[in-house]
Amino acid sequence: MKNRFASERLSQAVNTAREKGRTVEIEIGGLDVKQGIMMTGGKLEYYIDALTVFHEDSLEKIDKIRKALEDGDNRLYAVFIHGFKSTCACIGAAALSEKAKELEAAAESADMPFIEANNEEFIGGLNALLDSIGRKLECGFMSEGENGRSEKEERE
Repeated sequence: MKNRFASERLSQAVNTAREKGRTVEIEIGGLDVKQGIMMTGGKLEYYIDALTVFHEDSLEKIDKIRKALEDGDNRLYAVFIHGFKSTCACIGAAALSEKAKELEAAAESADMPFIEANNEEFIGGLNALLDSIGRKLECGFMSEGENGRSEKEERE
């Protein structure tokens, strides 16, 4: 819920910035933000909401992925990985989406050696992305709080 509050606070900051004629741009390593905005309805606010939900849901699903592997449930593993393939593509995380696509195909063909060799790398990349998103949600995507200036403007 803390991230949902941050998302609402950020939406207010974006609206304030726009009212002042400023453009808000965000950067998150591992994401094509412009692609993500386009895929989530074309508005920054929608994208931030999608990132918030992705962040919260993914933290829970990582444990479920590991549990499905422990239990030898390739079908359930494939379902979870398929979900990541789609949501990663939607938020602009093309590299993770591609890795998820490979893992999904491996699960469907019961290629356990491939899964065992690549699953933790995928989860590691996912955790790194989730950390980046979490930090951005915590700071409201802006380096100096809700000031209506983009990170780019802050650096200049």
